[in-house]
Formats: sequence, C-alpha cells, structure tokens
Amino acid sequence: MYILSITQDDFYYSTKDGEVKGVLTMNSSLIMFDPDVECIENQKEIGEQRLIHFQACIDMQDISRCQVITLPSKMADDFSL
Repeated sequence: MYILSITQDDFYYSTKDGEVKGVLTMNSSLIMFDPDVECIENQKEIGEQRLIHFQACIDMQDISRCQVITLPSKMADDFSL
C-alpha cells in the first residue's frame, strides 16, 4: 500500500486582481489551491462570487520545471498565533 505525504500551508495566490488568501495542498501527485471563501479580505478584494475562479489543481506530470521565489509577504502577520 502506498501512502501519500500531504502538505498543507496557508498561502497567498498573487493574481492580477489582487492577492487571494487560501490553502495550498501538495503531495507527490498534485498541487491544489483552495481560496478561503470566508475571509473578509478576499471578499473585499476579489468578491465572494469570483473566488471560485482562483481554485486550482495542477497534476505534477504537467510541470516541466519550476522555480521558488521568496518575496516579502504579510503572511507572518496574517497567520501568526
């Protein structure tokens, strides 16, 4: 039996419409982004009805290469305990 290791992190998806707060889920097969529909910031920035357009699911086989870019972010402030 094969068990997938799943990683979930709070995440901002930067788009031309603004930053969308949500959860990024990754395992060896895919990457998924689910916007936080209850987030007031998302509702003001994007609009509750449009948030579903930012949901994403990418199969790892469709990725030929990638690069990690770390930018200064407000993540630490928004997700701190």
